Amino acid sequence: MKSQNFTFPQTHAEAVQKALAFIPRAGSHYADFRNFDESPNSRSHVSELSPSLQSRLLTEAELLRMVFEHHTPEAAQKFCQEVLWRAYWRSWLELRPQVWSNYCQLVNESASERHHHALYRDITEGRSQIACMNQWVRELTSHGYLHNHARMWFASLWIFTFRLPWHWGAQFFLEHLADGDAASNTLSWRWIAGLHTKGKTYLASADNIARFSGLSVESQNLATSAEALREELDLSLRVMPSFQVESFPSSETKDTILLLAGDDLSPHRIPGFLQSPWLAIACLDESVLAEKLSWSDPLIRYRKTLADKAREEWQVTAQQPIRKLRSAEDLHELMRTSHATQLVVLEPSVGPHADAISDLLSGQTSVSFFRRGYDVKLQALGKKGFFDFWKQAQDLLAVDLLSSDTELYRLD
Repeated sequence: MKSQNFTFPQTHAEAVQKALAFIPRAGSHYADFRNFDESPNSRSHVSELSPSLQSRLLTEAELLRMVFEHHTPEAAQKFCQEVLWRAYWRSWLELRPQVWSNYCQLVNESASERHHHALYRDITEGRSQIACMNQWVRELTSHGYLHNHARMWFASLWIFTFRLPWHWGAQFFLEHLADGDAASNTLSWRWIAGLHTKGKTYLASADNIARFSGLSVESQNLATSAEALREELDLSLRVMPSFQVESFPSSETKDTILLLAGDDLSPHRIPGFLQSPWLAIACLDESVLAEKLSWSDPLIRYRKTLADKAREEWQVTAQQPIRKLRSAEDLHELMRTSHATQLVVLEPSVGPHADAISDLLSGQTSVSFFRRGYDVKLQALGKKGFFDFWKQAQDLLAVDLLSSDTELYRLD
């Protein structure tokens, strides 16, 4: 299939412009038409802002603040819920990081089998016996995006019609999606399979696909039942650490290196953070993730462009160069040559960025972790289902949640 460049925003200004163009439709229009999947070249019912939110080119709180300038919370409730689903998935996985570890183990242990499996190759190369599946594959691999409803249909067909392992499909998505997010992607696939809400699956039907996409599919080609998958996995909750708010700029950073994971491209919009007198500022080289996750060529180009442009902005704000690191040895060398005694990390959520940062920090003992206040306030709310999470998040929205994304909290 032809490799092309993705067309999503590459800067904060472009993301804001895209958001402002959609926000007039974020009220009743979104509520009524969000489930309809139009052509990727004329998609108007959804915002397609998820790639910008995933990289925090635009933060969820910033987007919601913009929405509330045009709509009441009640009028835009469906859109707000969709934005906060991402926060819910992150919170749920933060409380159960073993689910991500188990997923990685499943993917790694079956990597060779997956790539040599004939049906897997037929589907992922757009040669299946179901035309709409082939169309979704072409859209995913060329545009880096699928409508949420199409993702559900795709995963249902993958698991229950083609009977392929769910984690193979989830990994295929991560290799191509511009908004590929460990929590949203992994847990959505688990939900379709009946692993997230035990015993509750999602079965795609020909009628539903036709109604919401206009695509025809022969019903006899689809599974007519969806028996939930089973697993033996401890889903007990971990105890979340406590955090305390910290002010920047701080004079206490003069012997400290700031390490950025690259999952959050907006640290320069946290007041005073990059302007502190850091001894040095470094970030994870995105090529580490590209290799680890086997990103497609268009995804590599897109993520590299985002990272390069973000680093240019960071350097202007910080008034110093940003070093790119690939390994623990790179970090040790930077610590040695700069005579640094400690590290500060803007901590990523559970997922590949957190795994890569953990590898970078191997052997380091004096490390402080920070998170945005927005994440700290939401991270312990995912103990149950989304609507329990939403009820608690609404209470925070009424107070200070949307202003807390520019606050930083230190791990106690």
